[in-house]
Amino acid sequence: ILGRPSRPKRATMDICAANIAGFGFVTAPFEMFSATGMYIKENSPNEITFVCSCANGAKSYIPTADAYDYGCYESFTSYFAKGTAELLQVKYVEMLEDLIMAAINDGYAKAEKVYEEKMGKYGNMGGLGGML
Repeated sequence: ILGRPSRPKRATMDICAANIAGFGFVTAPFEMFSATGMYIKENSPNEITFVCSCANGAKSYIPTADAYDYGCYESFTSYFAKGTAELLQVKYVEMLEDLIMAAINDGYAKAEKVYEEKMGKYGNMGGLGGML
């Protein structure tokens, strides 16, 4: 009879999110359930989001909370505690949202710089601050 793997009290892992040409990408160093990937896609600020499991080395399965209640193979062999998938799916969406806001802020800063370069010679006419 197989025993449940011992779980460390704390673990670290690299999770990544990227926004490339308006497409969202997330990578996970574990095997997630399809429900987790679907949550990320449905709540992503990007119209199209790619979810890549087992990227950068697979640590273990990360079952959904209800899979732990059901008692499936993946929940029995996972190193991660119940609720980890739900925490991570929210974190991925937050990361994608942060990337969108960073791009907007970067675009605004670049527009302000161009405005100052082009219009500065005519005196301070208020900048873009009141326009956006």
